[in-house]
Amino acid sequence: SISQQSLKNEILTLRKKSSEIKKMESLWINNSMIITAKKSYIQSLANRDDLERLDLDTELRLFDPIPSSSEKIMDTEESTYGLQKIQAMRVWNELGLNGEGVLVGVLDSGVDSNHESLSGRVLKTKDFITSYEDNEPNDGHGHGTHCSGTIGGSNAGGKHIGVAPGANFIVGKIFSDTGSTTVASIMNGMQWVTDPDGDPETNDFPRVISNSWGGPLRDRYREIINTWRSIGIIPVFAAGNSGPRSGTIGAPGGYKEVISIGEIGRAHV
Repeated sequence: SISQQSLKNEILTLRKKSSEIKKMESLWINNSMIITAKKSYIQSLANRDDLERLDLDTELRLFDPIPSSSEKIMDTEESTYGLQKIQAMRVWNELGLNGEGVLVGVLDSGVDSNHESLSGRVLKTKDFITSYEDNEPNDGHGHGTHCSGTIGGSNAGGKHIGVAPGANFIVGKIFSDTGSTTVASIMNGMQWVTDPDGDPETNDFPRVISNSWGGPLRDRYREIINTWRSIGIIPVFAAGNSGPRSGTIGAPGGYKEVISIGEIGRAHV
């Protein structure tokens, strides 16, 4: 971005003279920069008139799962309760829509592409939090594989588990196997999934992006999400597990620009 050039030049010059700045990354998706530097230099940036705001990088963790009830959930031999509740199979059978031809982006803890319900449909992966090479899909945590299965898992295990079993996936690993990440890693993943091959002339971005994570209600992701929407990507985020009281949805799940997903009560037999 042209607006970043003055600061970039300053940083490049300073790095040649001292070790005050360790790392600099430029993001086009929201016209931001990620800078790793000594505290004194970060504080000096507050005096610049070409910066809108400064945010310190922070750690986030995946939403803790809600313990399942010991009661028997109303699944059937054919499908999970969730698919029955939203009548997914009626859409498949009556409208002929099951996600075929749709590319879904998932930003999470990775994916186990060898899982029987996802095999052959994970087209591309990239790691932003650990050290796996590109297209070495992995998920030592399990959260990303679980979410991918809910989105589009097949019935290979004998029961329908995914809403769109015909969809393909592109997956960014933005959470470690212990369930932690940083805002910088998230933003890098959000930029990559918008243009996976780095060529804006190709139409390789996903139709919808699943994000089962969130944090305090802040605006730091809004510009990225608006970029997604401007090119036709549907942003889907978790509402979180802090309900049902009012004011318990954080960000980005609480943004008006996204589709926010929560859980409803489940019937038991």
